[in-house]
Amino acid sequence: MRGADALRLRPGARPGRVDEATALPFAEFVRLLLEWITWWNTEHSSQALEGRRPLEAWRADPTPVEDVDRCLRHRFTLADDGRWVCPRIVES
Repeated sequence: MRGADALRLRPGARPGRVDEATALPFAEFVRLLLEWITWWNTEHSSQALEGRRPLEAWRADPTPVEDVDRCLRHRFTLADDGRWVCPRIVES
């Protein structure tokens, strides 16, 4: 058994030791994940999107998309410990 079927957990169950023989190699995991993301966005339709596919809804949305400053994007990904580290600025 491989992939998503390899670990079927019950709610509240804790996984045991991972069997290396059934674990996916990282590259295979990434390939499968990207394949699923493509399917989800381009083929899957959703009632929440009035039967449209996510990519269709995204393209139809008139909300402007703005570029965010690189430092602000980087800061968003960090756990907040009160410091701000950026190529141009280091604050404490």
